[in-house]
Amino acid sequence: MMLYFVYECIRIILLNKMLSKETWLPIINESLSVIGRVEKHESFRHGNRYLHPHLRVIIMCGNRIYLQPGQIKGSLSGLHLDTPVSEDLRYGETPDKVLKIAMEKYISVENRNSPRRILTSKFKTDIMNRVIMLYVLNVSDESYVINKPRGGKFWTSDQIDAELGKGVFSTCFEQEYEFLKNTILLAWEYTEKEK
Repeated sequence: MMLYFVYECIRIILLNKMLSKETWLPIINESLSVIGRVEKHESFRHGNRYLHPHLRVIIMCGNRIYLQPGQIKGSLSGLHLDTPVSEDLRYGETPDKVLKIAMEKYISVENRNSPRRILTSKFKTDIMNRVIMLYVLNVSDESYVINKPRGGKFWTSDQIDAELGKGVFSTCFEQEYEFLKNTILLAWEYTEKEK
């Protein structure tokens, strides 16, 4: 009996240790309330069964948008051009915490601007189901973007328009771009004409 008790204690300790190393994603409902959590690999195994929060930041310098090649085939970006800041929120994380980490990784400390949340939308495919919290960060100089991989650069609206629908950009970015084009980029174009 004593050996069985020791065995169970050791098994529970090892199981807890193993589970603490896993990445957990919050499961949310349509009103964005957290209703549970699931291990990340388990969520991907079930495709779009679970709804998770996802944070994205579009980095702009004037009317140009910074895009870089995606690095992970099964991610929201895939291997297409997309914003560098595209992160699933982990269980217990807040958007502010994720923004702070992302800004430290991609934006120089000389930048004084803060990202502003502009849109919350749903993005669903056969392999994922996300609620996107979209932020925009305006930088006054292109050199403020750090940690650029090969192929990352600022794109103008004309360059993006010429490549839309050709599989160059992630599907998620193409949907966001339509919104950006009809709001922020349109306002930029209008203010430039007024000068």
